[in-house]
Amino acid sequence: MHRDELAEIRILSRLDKLTNYLNNLKANNFASTSSIIFIEDILKIIKIIQSNFVNIAPANYHNFENFLDDHILEFCAFIERTTPAYIPWSLLQEIEKICKTFIDKDIGIVIKTDLKYNYYVHNINLIDFIIVNLSKYLGDLNDLDNNNFHKTRIFTIPLLEKNNALLHSIFFHEIGHYHHSIYEEHVDKPQKILSDIFEKRYPPPPNNDTALYDYSQATLILKGAIREIYSDIYAYKYCGPSIIFALRYFYHKYPTFMLPSKDNKYYPPFLRRIRILFDIIKNDNTLEYFENNKDKGDFYYTIFNELNEIDKFLGNDEDITNLWSPPYCYAYEALENIIPDILADVQNHAQLFDCKKSTIHPVLFKCLLESIPPCEILGEPQLLVDILFAGWSAYFYTIQSADNINIKMQRINLINNLILKAVTQSYFMSEYKTLKNGNTE
Repeated sequence: MHRDELAEIRILSRLDKLTNYLNNLKANNFASTSSIIFIEDILKIIKIIQSNFVNIAPANYHNFENFLDDHILEFCAFIERTTPAYIPWSLLQEIEKICKTFIDKDIGIVIKTDLKYNYYVHNINLIDFIIVNLSKYLGDLNDLDNNNFHKTRIFTIPLLEKNNALLHSIFFHEIGHYHHSIYEEHVDKPQKILSDIFEKRYPPPPNNDTALYDYSQATLILKGAIREIYSDIYAYKYCGPSIIFALRYFYHKYPTFMLPSKDNKYYPPFLRRIRILFDIIKNDNTLEYFENNKDKGDFYYTIFNELNEIDKFLGNDEDITNLWSPPYCYAYEALENIIPDILADVQNHAQLFDCKKSTIHPVLFKCLLESIPPCEILGEPQLLVDILFAGWSAYFYTIQSADNINIKMQRINLINNLILKAVTQSYFMSEYKTLKNGNTE
């Protein structure tokens, strides 16, 4: 038998096995229909491949198999990690609802777990990505029209923290990446500011090797910084200080200071990200508000105390001393100048969270500390951002007040379970109200 025929049989056999695997996977009790829809789209694509296999040139069989391994099989592995055994299903419906409101009402959200200790979003429509690459092998087919498929984005959470509901404040940062991608595409001001800074340092044109290297590196460092800072600010505007508490938690997981570089995708240091957000907290009077109200009760005192601890923590100027030299200093000087523009742009996209005007947080805080499911007592659905903010305050209060480590961990686990329950009950209460009022959109 000819070698090409063997390769063809092998590939078609793999496609059959993949079809059986996905059909079996569909039988899982997924928390969201988005996972099922994504599986059905992949099955549809496999059927198109099988029907048009003759279009693939034998010379491309090897590359096509690599495409199957690197993309379609990888995305199927994504879906396997979205089953209820892997994800905090009680959060998924609310996150999906938020994404449909602030990204795209027709979008499908899939949440999977990963062994990497990080939250991130695949900021592309995965089906579009597959179709674009598949057309290289099958040619232009009407069956591969994007309109025949659904839009799907995948969010990833760290497996080890799947039950730590408080850290899911980071989701709002990931949603911010979507809006940042639009901002980046239409705004050229950051590059202009960076060019102006260089013209002051180097008389134009900056044609010596050092200047050209510094400029190219500063451009990449600035781009990476804006990507993360924009998303941080979006999260802050959406969920308030919760994002700062989550970032500080991650900082303690990664205490080693790393300069932005190609190896870490030019991520700004956690310390600098927290510092920028804390400056915003000071400027919008949030810190002053909790300081003025710290005697009103444990909730206010706990939040003030934690913000005060972060203020002291920022006395660590490692980010300042390590970023003062070229090319870092140029990028971060430009960043400071662009932050007002980022704030203005975020205001147009984020649902603004104002913890200074809310009266529900102390109530939720008390319910969590007294082990009372909040929605059962209040009889009303609560916003995810309010539940998380009150949850952080209950978490800090428990850490500060409990002496015995075992009691402390038991209370924290109970608070976490109550948060997850409150999110679930709020979602179903909200859906019930919508149906009762006759609004099915």
